Amino acid sequence: MESHHVNDPMFQEASVTNVVNMETEEAVQLLVRHAADLQSSDLFFHSNEKSVEIAVRRLGKVQRLASVSLEQGKHLIGHIKAMA
Repeated sequence: MESHHVNDPMFQEASVTNVVNMETEEAVQLLVRHAADLQSSDLFFHSNEKSVEIAVRRLGKVQRLASVSLEQGKHLIGHIKAMA
């Protein structure tokens, strides 16, 4: 798979936009790859009443990557748990 430059705004925007339209496994792969490309130390999934916020910790700061529906967020979290 081709490597993406972490400062490329097209990649960052594509990541946020495309996750919503992806199958669960593909979305998880993209999020983990993007977190690794950013050299982040953590990948977070925060559930609230209406959605799941996805963020990374990079250089000590939490940066939001995407927001997905509660339903999709449950699928993403479930997939990660199943693969652990």
